Amino acid sequence: MRRFQFRLRTVLILTAVIAVSLAWCSWKAEKQRRAVETLEKRGATIYYGDSDIRVIFWNPKPWFLHWQLRVTEVDLLGQVSDSDIEALQALDGLKQVTANFGDETRLRTALPNCKFEGQGAYAAP
Repeated sequence: MRRFQFRLRTVLILTAVIAVSLAWCSWKAEKQRRAVETLEKRGATIYYGDSDIRVIFWNPKPWFLHWQLRVTEVDLLGQVSDSDIEALQALDGLKQVTANFGDETRLRTALPNCKFEGQGAYAAP
């Protein structure tokens, strides 16, 4: 009985595809980690997971958190600044933002798929 055999070219191509995939996933996780770190410095509460399973992690956070789970909700304290908007844009799975909004139109432009709650928020047209 013959065992599986692969050509060297096939193994190298497969290795390259796996390496690129893992690099892309780790880049996305690092981008989310930096955004969460920025928002937490401002005192934001970050929720991970779906709307059915809202999870809050306190420090120290598990190492796999940014690799496996997406941020779905953010509760900000005070007014939303430009640096907050940049950090919120880096969160791909964001569905809801709760904060005090001075000018919500900037936030709606930056995050068109989000739901907004809090003081100064108005219903989407």
